[in-house]
Amino acid sequence: MESSQGHRDFAFRRGPLFANLVHVDEINRATPKTQAALLEAMQNGSSQQATRPTAARTVSFVLATQNPIEMEGTFPLPEAELDRFFYKLRVEFPPGRDACGHLRLTTGRAAAPPAPVVSREELHELLALPREVLVADDVYRRAARMVRATHPESPEAPDAVRRSVRLGGEPARRAGLSLGGKVKALLAGRFNVAYGDLEAMACRRCATDPFEPGRRRGKTSTATARCGRRWTSVRRTA
Repeated sequence: MESSQGHRDFAFRRGPLFANLVHVDEINRATPKTQAALLEAMQNGSSQQATRPTAARTVSFVLATQNPIEMEGTFPLPEAELDRFFYKLRVEFPPGRDACGHLRLTTGRAAAPPAPVVSREELHELLALPREVLVADDVYRRAARMVRATHPESPEAPDAVRRSVRLGGEPARRAGLSLGGKVKALLAGRFNVAYGDLEAMACRRCATDPFEPGRRRGKTSTATARCGRRWTSVRRTA
């Protein structure tokens, strides 16, 4: 910074990571240094300032988009950063009604500035709520078997996995799959997780995995298309 008297000095200014809800647009266009800062904030809740970490406000929720078409000028996300994301969602081309609504928003009068709809405390309470959902031991074992079946060397791995998968899901996948099942149960008005909740969320969870063969070839839908057949071949009972 430069003062009115001409003195120059360094000053730390908090960036967008010092927030509870962070939206990253086209994350694969960010440089590796920027991606590393995001990874640190998502994992540790802190940001590096010079040679010492700076305690940041807890990053509770991160949304990120990727450019799936243009590959020039992009930087593939490292496996460790993909692992920090809970799910990967594909946004399809909107139907006619939604497209008309988009046109009204983008070509009409300027919308009013957004106002807060939830406080930081309320957001933390919402994020903690799924952990209160009950899960039976059989359902936990089912989640463990589903992740184990992604390893080609596992006896439970389907033939499609053994042919085309090189790396299986790591233990964090079990936790993510279980939490996703809890959220699915809550959305259905239940306080217990069923086998179907795990299977419904598995394809979205595996889309962020390093074992997804399609992502290595730039075809993000390859593994997801086979996901349903993969899970139905894994037995449900212990």
